[in-house]
Amino acid sequence: MSEILTTAEQRQYDTVCAKDRALRAFMDCNRPCAEPAGLLTYLTALKNTLGNLNNDVSFVASLLVKPFLKSRFGIEFDAALKPQGAAGVDVECTLPDGTLIV
Repeated sequence: MSEILTTAEQRQYDTVCAKDRALRAFMDCNRPCAEPAGLLTYLTALKNTLGNLNNDVSFVASLLVKPFLKSRFGIEFDAALKPQGAAGVDVECTLPDGTLIV
């Protein structure tokens, strides 16, 4: 990754990459079943492997804003400070003059 990540961001990024590896391993060894009970077992295992994928997508999207905030406003942003599942805006920063960026 070309952008420098905070320790918390790197930990979360590594978790997302680990989910990708787990998904690839799961898909290599498992196939969906035609019967509802088997399909449910397959889908449940798939869901457990991925966890909350929406939070991962939101986190990685938040990483994309870091270079913009740095170049445009000269501020650092830590995408891992706010849990992705928490209510509220995903990106919120305050400039030294008190201006709020959302």
